[in-house]
Amino acid sequence: MADVSDCSEAAPRDLEDLVDDARRMTKAAVESSNVKKLEEAAVFAQEAANACSAYPALQSGALDSLGWARWAMFDETAIREHIERAVEAREEAIKICPPNDPDQPRLLGNLGSVLQTRFDTTANIKDLDRCIALEEEALALGQPQNQSNDLNNLASSLKRRFGVTTNLADLDRCIEMREEALELASPSERPWLLHGLGVSLRTRFENTVNMSDLERSVAVLQEAVTLSKSGQDRRASLNNLANSLWTRRHVVDLDLAIALYEAVLNLCSPTHIHRHLYLNNLAAPLGDRFRLGKNIADLNRIITLQEESLTLTPPTHVNRSSRLRNLAISLDSRFDLNHHISDLEKCVTLREQALALRPMTHIDQHFYLIPLARSLSKRFKHKHDIADLDRAIQLAQSALRYATGYITVLRGRNPVFGRIDPLSDVRKDELPSNIRAQRMIFPFVSVGIKILAIGRFRLFNFATAWLMSSKTLHRTIRIRKWFVHHPKDALLQLANIPLQAGW
Repeated sequence: MADVSDCSEAAPRDLEDLVDDARRMTKAAVESSNVKKLEEAAVFAQEAANACSAYPALQSGALDSLGWARWAMFDETAIREHIERAVEAREEAIKICPPNDPDQPRLLGNLGSVLQTRFDTTANIKDLDRCIALEEEALALGQPQNQSNDLNNLASSLKRRFGVTTNLADLDRCIEMREEALELASPSERPWLLHGLGVSLRTRFENTVNMSDLERSVAVLQEAVTLSKSGQDRRASLNNLANSLWTRRHVVDLDLAIALYEAVLNLCSPTHIHRHLYLNNLAAPLGDRFRLGKNIADLNRIITLQEESLTLTPPTHVNRSSRLRNLAISLDSRFDLNHHISDLEKCVTLREQALALRPMTHIDQHFYLIPLARSLSKRFKHKHDIADLDRAIQLAQSALRYATGYITVLRGRNPVFGRIDPLSDVRKDELPSNIRAQRMIFPFVSVGIKILAIGRFRLFNFATAWLMSSKTLHRTIRIRKWFVHHPKDALLQLANIPLQAGW
């Protein structure tokens, strides 16, 4: 029996051409995004693999093309079977690939890419761990001319795992890899490597509040914008430079970030697959500028952008509930300025829809309950429908119970929280990132207390209004004072307040 190398050398020319044809056919089908052509390419690649069964080096190439076609079919159809078959094909390609084959690093990286896609579908961290292991192996076996690309691929996977585990060691290593890749990069590779490094530095700033990371992120992304020529690369670099400038939060940076987000949107066609993301990106800093200057033109533009983004967001999209909520916030702000009841009505409808999309057991449920209760309370003031007020009170109490659970969970994660006065003016950069997130809940709790107080006042007739309002005010002040020192206990007490007369 001939050894592997002999088989490879003795492979007939027609079989080599067959494998090359399979790859070219698959590439053309992928570029066309045509499911029928992808299916034909997959069938052809499978036939090529069968024909090359006596020549492992050729067969592994044909199986890799088969995996590519199945992977693209999954991207087009979201049918789980296709990604599973893509993994199987590329697993088999590596299994039969001869030792020391120069194509082995590429095959390892390709399997890693498919496993990343499956991870995005299943959230099984084992796929991401294996992807990183494969990319490390590919890096060790790879050719020097491919090293910057291999380093960048590994860095991207480490950053993705950091997003799941929040292990800073992965993010630190990601940045090291990207800096090393940048030193080895050719001029054509430099723009997108700078782009990846700038994004990673900003991510580390968001988790460590190390200002030097953010300053370097801005500088790196400015260089990426300068070097980017093509539409896609330039759009990505402009967008991420705007993100870093907006994160820095200087007033001058805010206007520049908005101008950059506008430029990104102008580079994006009305049918672009990511247009909904760029619309939201522009709306966010416009919201900051509106809060600073109260310019109604900014608010009107925000609403227009958010409405278009919502139109482009499918009903089953994971972010649809948050986009419904964001548009409702903007409409609520405009109602506060112009008192047009149509804005408030639409705000209530959107908040009802957003709440309906959130699982009732979700930890951030109170972020949806309290704003809806607040909007219903506002509508009661204008329409005097007692049903709105009853529901507002019910929602507010539910929100406080969810807030209690949220604090309990977060306290369990970091006992330092129990030793911090939640309403004190602690500098942001003195707090770990998970504690900074916890502080977000307290304004919502405060609103919840107000709604309960106002709600109980309205439920009683004028004969008892003064007495009940004074009792409510007294209890609210006492709970507020208690909350400063014992937030969890105060919320439990407030959430258990009975609704019967006498409260």
